[in-house]
Amino acid sequence: MFRINALVTGVWRGLVQPGPAQRAYLNCLLVQAATVFLWWPKSNLSKALAQEQGPQPLLAVTIAIGLTIAYYSIRAGAEEFLLTGQQSLREWTVGTPLSIRRIVSGAVLGHGLQTLHQLALSAPLVCVAYTVGGGEWRSLVLCLVMVVLHAEVFWLVGAIIYLIIGHNGQSTFVTLRFFAAAAYLGISIAFPPASHFRMTIHLMDESSVWKMSTTILTPQLVFLLTYAASIAILCLVLATLLRRYRRNSAIADTPEMKTDQ
Repeated sequence: MFRINALVTGVWRGLVQPGPAQRAYLNCLLVQAATVFLWWPKSNLSKALAQEQGPQPLLAVTIAIGLTIAYYSIRAGAEEFLLTGQQSLREWTVGTPLSIRRIVSGAVLGHGLQTLHQLALSAPLVCVAYTVGGGEWRSLVLCLVMVVLHAEVFWLVGAIIYLIIGHNGQSTFVTLRFFAAAAYLGISIAFPPASHFRMTIHLMDESSVWKMSTTILTPQLVFLLTYAASIAILCLVLATLLRRYRRNSAIADTPEMKTDQ
């Protein structure tokens, strides 16, 4: 019989309760709202259209959503904050008999649910930007799907960094933010089809000359395949680290080890 993963239900319960995780995303919403304000047309709309330069608040806020949710996700993966009542991966690993596969799949699905909830909170800003900027719904939906995949990769990376480094205060703080900045900028420069920033421009800004080079596969498909493969690989790495952590914890709890101590 199908059973809902306990990690997913933990996220579901935590989403409706106030806590530090919600306050952290409130800061992201403020950044997104500021982006809409800054890119809001400052002149008459008819003049902007006459100059063949349509308003760009929808493009700007979509990029801002991708950036802020990625930053939020890598912090959440490193457990800088948890939802109210949510347990950490280490607690699930050593404190429950759940299989590692079920823990990893539940954590990934739970974070996906959390990302969808965040997109729902950002939806009013997207709608406001759409009313003045317009655009193709298909391109917008595809960009938001890319946000979810992008966020999953950053969450997995944050969780892996945390399991490797541990809660070492300043070193973890610096490593997370350095990796987030380096990955976001590096991918944008080195491999544009895997960059949410570049792909959003490619899909939503018809006037931009910053276009992708033509390949056998469309840039959208390259993005989806790249992130699907990255999620699969990172899940395997995370599962390996959790198995090692469970095994080391079991060894440390054996009577022989306690006697030696």
